[in-house]
Amino acid sequence: MGMEKKNISIVVIGHVNSGKSNTAGHLISKCGTMAIDMFETAKYYVTIQGSTIIDPGHLDFIQNMIAGTSRVDCALLIVSAGTGEFEEGMSKEGQTREHILLAHIMGFKQLIVAINKMDSTEPPYSEVSLYLPPF
Repeated sequence: MGMEKKNISIVVIGHVNSGKSNTAGHLISKCGTMAIDMFETAKYYVTIQGSTIIDPGHLDFIQNMIAGTSRVDCALLIVSAGTGEFEEGMSKEGQTREHILLAHIMGFKQLIVAINKMDSTEPPYSEVSLYLPPF
C-alpha cells in the first residue's frame, strides 16, 4: 500500500433550501467533530479545524462554490424532493442543475446524490427519481 489520505474534502451542493446546511451539520456532528448548534452561521462560510464549509445555495455565494469545488475530493449533491422544490432546482434556471454542471466542469466524474425531504413529497420519491438518471 502507498500513502493513504487521512482526510477527505467534500463540497455539499444543491438548490437553495434543499437542506445542504442541515445535512452537512448532521454529518459533521455524527463524525464527532463539533456540536450541530455550532454549525449555524449567517455568512454561509465557516472554517472548522482547518476545514472549510461553503454553503453555495444562494446566488450571492456561487463564487464560493466554484472556488471551493476546485479544492475538494468529492461532491455531495442534495436534491430536494419537496413539491415544487425539485422542479425549481432542476428547471433550466435551477441551481441544482447549475451546480451539477459546475461540478462536471470542475472535473468531478462521480457525484454522491442524496434525496432530501422525501417524507414530505407529493408526488412520491419513486416518481421524482425517474428524472435523475439523465444527469
